Amino acid sequence: MPVFTFSTIPFVSPLANVTQPTAATRIRLEDASQQGMIDIRGQAAALVLQTLYDAVPAASGDVIMTPDGALVRLRLDQFALLGNQHDESVFNRLNEAAGAATITVTDMTHGRAIMLLVGAQAGAVLPKICGLDFHDEAFPNFHAAQTSLAKVPTLIVRADRDAVPAYLLVVERSLGAYVWGVVYDALQEFRVD
Repeated sequence: MPVFTFSTIPFVSPLANVTQPTAATRIRLEDASQQGMIDIRGQAAALVLQTLYDAVPAASGDVIMTPDGALVRLRLDQFALLGNQHDESVFNRLNEAAGAATITVTDMTHGRAIMLLVGAQAGAVLPKICGLDFHDEAFPNFHAAQTSLAKVPTLIVRADRDAVPAYLLVVERSLGAYVWGVVYDALQEFRVD
């Protein structure tokens, strides 16, 4: 009888069957679930991450780009790594670096849906469905917040692409299609005629 682990199950995006926006928008909503997400937590998490990366986010909400993706500090003892792509070798390196330290490294990729909202008007869409202030001064590039978006717990990470505002929206997999629909509806007024 075969044994399956998360690493042997083929990845299927939770957003594979949702309606894709057309190119006739000033902003884009993309399925970014293939990026993957790794949760790192424990009192020694920052020390372990410092052995792998040049810098580690100092305060909650800070984001630093690493060769493996966006490293987000969620709390004093918790980080999220939103990968450039789902790569099991990153997970393995984090586990090796942890050694005997009392931290947990958990691959959350199969349990999350990740959306990328990118475009000059992206920051104007989010206040329609979230209570945070998304002006550049309040929510600058390389900033993150755990909040409620359309009444769904969401991690929002701003990581601009070539000076164009870009937001990663991370939600539980089971709520991905719902959140996609809400964001898609909110961006309709920004369509180009």
